[in-house]
Amino acid sequence: MGIPIRRTALSTGLVLATALAGCSSSGGDGSAPAPSGSSGDGGGADAATTAAVTKAYKTFYDTTTPLGKSVKVLQHGETFRSTLRTESNSPSAVDITAKVSAVKLVDKDLARVTFTIYSGKTTLLPGTHGYAVRVHGDWKVAAQTFCSLLNLEGTAPPACKDKSITSLHG
Repeated sequence: MGIPIRRTALSTGLVLATALAGCSSSGGDGSAPAPSGSSGDGGGADAATTAAVTKAYKTFYDTTTPLGKSVKVLQHGETFRSTLRTESNSPSAVDITAKVSAVKLVDKDLARVTFTIYSGKTTLLPGTHGYAVRVHGDWKVAAQTFCSLLNLEGTAPPACKDKSITSLHG
């Protein structure tokens, strides 16, 4: 049995981020810029890609997902295992889910994802942009996207500063 993930990055940090986003008109969505040479605005993904990316995001951001499954759907997930375990202890990260509204291919192994994070029926981060990367044929939530959310909270681990970990390439 795995440990249910209760990500503080998706609770207290997102509540703070939502409050900040509501007060800011300077833009910025918490995601990293598109890779150089790419607009980040590729065409819509086919149904199979959209379904696989959506499943990875739903699995990862659902606070009832066991730790092992969260690790599996996150790029370099093993690197973040201890961070995910630590985040699982937050009592404020309850009933967190994500809904993907768009998946656009940047290239064959990279997709830009638009998603909304909820706490119960309350919208925490609407229209958030992130990435999914294909690693050995499987679509995963990009480590860069997870790190962006942890940075909003101010709790990003050292791995988030490692470009080999946060690279948008599998």
